[in-house]
Amino acid sequence: MLCHFARFFPGFVADFLESGLSLKRKFREETITDIMMANLKALGGNSVIVEFPNEPSTGADMEWFFVDTSDSTWFRLLIQAKRITCRGPNWQNHSYRDLFHISGGALQAETLANTASADTATFPLYAFYHPRTTCELANEVDVDWVEGVNLADGYFVASLAKAAISKKLKTQNKRLGTLHQVFFALAELFCPPHIVELGPMALGPSNIERFLTFTFQSGRPTLGMQMPPSPGDIRRRIQGQRENMGDEARDLPPVPPLGEGIPDDVAELLKRRFGGVKRLESGVPRPRKLRRVIFVSAGWRRLRLDAQQ
Repeated sequence: MLCHFARFFPGFVADFLESGLSLKRKFREETITDIMMANLKALGGNSVIVEFPNEPSTGADMEWFFVDTSDSTWFRLLIQAKRITCRGPNWQNHSYRDLFHISGGALQAETLANTASADTATFPLYAFYHPRTTCELANEVDVDWVEGVNLADGYFVASLAKAAISKKLKTQNKRLGTLHQVFFALAELFCPPHIVELGPMALGPSNIERFLTFTFQSGRPTLGMQMPPSPGDIRRRIQGQRENMGDEARDLPPVPPLGEGIPDDVAELLKRRFGGVKRLESGVPRPRKLRRVIFVSAGWRRLRLDAQQ
């Protein structure tokens, strides 16, 4: 389901922002982000937990926390969202006006990068939102990877921000023509889906059918459940994007290893949702100050079994 969402949602965003242009209404990043959060919640069922705490002090708009309850590993993404401003027929000149925003005397991009690097198993990303006009102008010259939603390495954006301030490249470094080469699609993060094989089942939740599929992972057709990507899946996909960046990633901080031991605040949320979670060890609790989505890459059966042990 999340893979389907990742393929559908960028087109929705492109059309939604395009309608704002015709209505002379500037839909803000927060609007798109809230729609995204609501869709993730609706599509993920019990495998996705959504929270809307206070505004962030981390440089991020969203936190996506991927956790595997079977081995207590996890990986966190801190995501800052920016929408583009269209500037004429040359798509390369379309720019993210607030990309180098300064908050509390510090560059927001640098705050995001510093927050991620100071935490365990945490990586910064940018989510860039584009109207249909921008996508089509880029597509006309065979740049087909500019979509309604694109993701990019937060450490790379922070490096552009610092260079823009020190070398007076503020206009150039916030243009789509500078950033688009390091974009990757939302589908590259969520696809292919993670399939958990299921044994014989007599009864299940009434809506479980929409998460079921047949898988051949074991070499034979087996009933499985579509789950959010595991923490290991996400880390491997982020690492793959780093490799695609080539020289652009040479001086950037590395992709961190997976976290081990579910942090206490996340374990408490899982406990309230599922009645208890078996953990290898206690993590370090820290307050949450941004929109958070927790993707649980273990099925409802596994979580119930863990709770009973």
